[in-house]
Amino acid sequence: MATYKSISKSFSWGSGFTGGDSLSKISTSTASSDSVVNITSGIDSTYNAYIIYYNSVHPSAGSKLTCQFTTNGSDFDLSLCTAQTNGSNTEAGTASNNNADASEDQNSGTAYQSIGYADTIETNAESCCNGFLWLYGPGNTTFHKHFYSRTTAKDDAPGGAHTFTAGQIKTASAVTGISFKMSSGNIDSGTFTLYGIGK
Repeated sequence: MATYKSISKSFSWGSGFTGGDSLSKISTSTASSDSVVNITSGIDSTYNAYIIYYNSVHPSAGSKLTCQFTTNGSDFDLSLCTAQTNGSNTEAGTASNNNADASEDQNSGTAYQSIGYADTIETNAESCCNGFLWLYGPGNTTFHKHFYSRTTAKDDAPGGAHTFTAGQIKTASAVTGISFKMSSGNIDSGTFTLYGIGK
């Protein structure tokens, strides 16, 4: 009788498999007291999905990390339908907030969408936010586009917070870029790295 060990050793991909599990790095943008970080190249129909990792994003003022999208590389004002959920707990463990947050949702709104809520992300030296955003089928010209993000941050409680945001970008035109900014003040520091997901 074959054992699991022997079966696992003989496993191989079929000849028709064309990948789909690899990340291809496209670009990295580094913030330094910038009002916005715009990624306007490298997002097209080459890949079916893109992911942006944002690391060590530190604000100049207590604020939220937000994003918006463009079809022309300059106007970041597309209509969005979004939903957000937050989970947080104070360092003392005396309070928590784990619920949907309708105040951060948009119904066909064109404002920058909060993706790193955490009440407000602190400005002290040890505070920042980290996370990722998936963008699906931006080069498709038939369907509306979708995105999903998860962000972890130190908030002003102080404590740790985790934000889940999902949304629909209400355009059948190709989405060609994304913009990140804080809800107030600048992005003091941080990196935003764009990857394509192998088809």
